[in-house]
Amino acid sequence: MEPALPACEALLKDDERSVRLTTAKLFVAAAEADPDAVVPMVPALADRLADDEEFYYVRARSAEALGYVALEHPDIVASPEML
Repeated sequence: MEPALPACEALLKDDERSVRLTTAKLFVAAAEADPDAVVPMVPALADRLADDEEFYYVRARSAEALGYVALEHPDIVASPEML
């Protein structure tokens, strides 16, 4: 799954809310199974989480994915730059 994830990153900014939500859910599943594979997507997920205008389910799934990554890489997700 890891090679396909970067291609999905752009879908987090799609105009359709359902596409963004499905993509965020994909990153949750990927992060739960292999947090290392999602590390390159941390900035994009953090952007979705920080966007006050974003649909709250997309924000919640982005936070969930970041949480799974943080279990293995707390220094990446909780860095001062990211916060």
